[in-house]
Amino acid sequence: MDGLHPLRFEPGCNTPADVIRWQFRQNIERDVHWLKQGEPKNRPLAIVAGGPSLNDYWQELVALDADVMALNGAYQFMLDRWKAPEYFMLLDARPQNVDFVRRTDEDTVHLIAAQCHPDIFDALLGDKVVLYLTTLDYAREDTAHIDKPKTLIAGSVGTVGFKALCMAYALGYRELHLFGYDSSYAQTHHAFPQPLNDNVNTIDVHLSDGRQFITTPSFAHQAAEFPWFASGMVRHYGMQIDLHCKGLLPALVEIANMEAGTKIRLAEIQAQIEASKRETAMIMLAEKMNMNVDQIEAKLAAIDKQTSSKERIMAAEVAVE
Repeated sequence: MDGLHPLRFEPGCNTPADVIRWQFRQNIERDVHWLKQGEPKNRPLAIVAGGPSLNDYWQELVALDADVMALNGAYQFMLDRWKAPEYFMLLDARPQNVDFVRRTDEDTVHLIAAQCHPDIFDALLGDKVVLYLTTLDYAREDTAHIDKPKTLIAGSVGTVGFKALCMAYALGYRELHLFGYDSSYAQTHHAFPQPLNDNVNTIDVHLSDGRQFITTPSFAHQAAEFPWFASGMVRHYGMQIDLHCKGLLPALVEIANMEAGTKIRLAEIQAQIEASKRETAMIMLAEKMNMNVDQIEAKLAAIDKQTSSKERIMAAEVAVE
C-alpha cells in the first residue's frame, strides 16, 4: 500500500517456542546461581546497548563513575575500549550468541536468561554466571521443583534493552544512564560489526515532526513503548533515567516530553482561568454583601470544606442573608 500508516506491533520471536522451552528446561537444571532481588544501591548504573551512537558517547562513561551493564555485543566493545563491565546481560535464545562471550573477564557477572542456548552456559563455565527467569507462561510451572529464588524479569517488549531496565531495578539500581539505545540505524546497524543482524528486515519510520529513521520492527516496538514505560518507572519506582544516545528512541522521548509539557501548560492556564473566575466572583459577592473579601473568606472557611467553591459561595450568601 502507498502512503504512511501507523505502526502495529504483533509479538514474535526469532526462535521457535518449542525450542525455547526445551532450552529453558535444560538450563534450569544447571548448578548455577539464580537471580535474587538486591538491596538498593547508591551507585548509578550505565546500561550499554549497541546502537551506532555508542561510538560517539561511550567516553562519557568514564566521567560517570558508574557500574556498567553491557548488553549483547556491547560487552566485547567495552572490553576492547575501556574496562570489564560489572555485568553482561543476554536474553536472545539463538546459538550464534556464543560470539558475545568469546572473550570474558573473571570479574564480570554474566546475567543469562534461562531460555538462552545451552552453548552460552557451556562457554561460561568457570565464569561468574547468574541465571534469570523472564515472564514466560511456563516459568513458574517448570521451576516449581527447584528451591531457588524466582525473581521474574518483566518488560512489555521482548528485547534485552527493555528487560535490562527491569534487571537494573532488581539488582538494586535506581539511577540509570542508557548508552546505545538508539533503536534505529545510522550508517550501520550497530556501533560494531555484528553479522547476526546483517540481513534483518528493516522498516522506515516517519515521525510527526518530519524526522525519518530506518529501524527494525523489534527496535521500533522498543522505541514506541519506552517513553511510557520509563516514565512509569520514574513515577512509581523512584528511578532516574538519563539517555546518552541519538536515534529513534530518544526522538520519541523528546516528542513525548513535549506533549506532556503542553498538557501541563494547558492545565496551568486552566487553573489560572479558574482562579481568576473565583477572584472575580468573590469581589462581586463582597460588594453585594457590603463586606470585604477577607470576611467572605472567613465565612467560607467555616462552611464544610468538602463542598465545591460554588456551593460554598452560595452557602455563605445564604448565611449572611
